[in-house]
Amino acid sequence: ATLPMLIGKTNIGTGETGLIFSVGTLAVVLVNVFLVERLIKKIGLWGNILAGMVCAAIFYIVLPFCGSFWAFMITNLVLGISTSSMRPAHITLIASQIGATEQSVAQAAYLQWTAIGNIFGPPLGTAIYSGAGGILTYLIAAALFLAGSGYAYRISKTPARVVVQKPEVAVQE
Repeated sequence: ATLPMLIGKTNIGTGETGLIFSVGTLAVVLVNVFLVERLIKKIGLWGNILAGMVCAAIFYIVLPFCGSFWAFMITNLVLGISTSSMRPAHITLIASQIGATEQSVAQAAYLQWTAIGNIFGPPLGTAIYSGAGGILTYLIAAALFLAGSGYAYRISKTPARVVVQKPEVAVQE
């Protein structure tokens, strides 16, 4: 929500701003279709999440210092790719921790919390941006991602809970 405000402080026009978002979204789709599965196979679910969070933190720090179309384009591309490529790993981890009958409820809860973040994140981000400026807004976002990556790292080192499904027995009447 704050990226257009940040870009608005430069001489980048609305058409170029739209292009930054469109190309970023296209890159996210392509990466999710062609690369995420390979990335997860190579570095694992937790590796994917941790790499995405650390990359996001780095690029949130870089973002307020962008001053040109290409700097915003590249930074937004990497930021979008790093944050969205974590989602399949999240969903897979959720599914692996619970039984088959609870998976739809757990995934719905995940999507619900994501939606809550989308509801409250933009107004909070723009309020911080309006009150404190762009640099502090993005430093807070970077700090949250770094704190989250520390927490995710700690969780990744705990033994995984294996869910064993009891076979259902057919009852004849």
